[in-house]
Amino acid sequence: MTTESLTPGRDVTTPEGIAPLSDPGIQPEGIQPEGIQPEEIRARSQLEIVWRRFTRHRVGLAAAIVLFLMIAMAIVYPMVSPFDAAELTPEAQNLGPGWPHVFGTGPLGEDLFVEVWKGARTSLLVGLVAALGATALGGLIGALGGYFGRWVDAPLVLVTDVFLAVPPLAAMIAIASVTGGLSLSLIIVVIALFTWMSVARLLRAEFIALREREFVLAARAVGASPWRIMLRHMLPNSVSVIVVSATLLVALAIILEATLSFLGVGLDLITNTSWGNLLNRSQDGALLGYWWAIVFPGFAIVITALCVNFLGDALRDALDPHALEGRGQD
Repeated sequence: MTTESLTPGRDVTTPEGIAPLSDPGIQPEGIQPEGIQPEEIRARSQLEIVWRRFTRHRVGLAAAIVLFLMIAMAIVYPMVSPFDAAELTPEAQNLGPGWPHVFGTGPLGEDLFVEVWKGARTSLLVGLVAALGATALGGLIGALGGYFGRWVDAPLVLVTDVFLAVPPLAAMIAIASVTGGLSLSLIIVVIALFTWMSVARLLRAEFIALREREFVLAARAVGASPWRIMLRHMLPNSVSVIVVSATLLVALAIILEATLSFLGVGLDLITNTSWGNLLNRSQDGALLGYWWAIVFPGFAIVITALCVNFLGDALRDALDPHALEGRGQD
């Protein structure tokens, strides 16, 4: 490195590798590079960042597309199939997959394509509503225990531990035997009642960590009420925990409903067709070689559960506030 005298009108020689002040590559503050307008430079919103992270998760994106197609098919299947849900064709009993019966037919001559997608409406409805109910109940209990602690937290933790100690499937079967069966609304309530504990424990741990953070202490210092602090400051920072937990509960609720209906203590096939009671009706036919009657409803359950779990993993990665934006390729 060499130095020269600081004389007017001459540039200062700088260390090697560092551009001088007269370098045209350096733009003074407030001046945009050529070809770039000021309005083109803007920060990404949180939603855009989450979406970019989610779309980089190929498996999660594929799972979301499959779930969307399944929900759409459950809605529009009457317009796609030429057969009616109540149409029985005795001369077409137990036909294998082919045309026009794409999924084959059942023991009464009913079209299984129609039955599977009709059952999808019930199974998906049970999964979504039960998961929302369990998330709301578990979120409330976890938030109250995690924020207030001490005397509020201790009894709530005890209640959570009691419910965790009860086998959910056995409790649901006991309730079904007492009530003489489970209606659609009752099975949703029962599933939500025995699946909220995981959300409560996760959100409680999240709130315990957040309640000592600077922004919570600042809100408390200026006189914000506990409910305002929880709703406006702590809950938005716990969205990833809530969304991922709710997503996984959808798969759990669908599997529990299918299990109860398969065992004969869930929904009635006549009033509410679901994937579970389709399996229950088709088990004898499967032993006689009518494999399609049990494969298609079972395949629908497996695909839905897998896609929901993959979607939950993708949402966890996308909503994680500690994830690096540079992970993967932009």
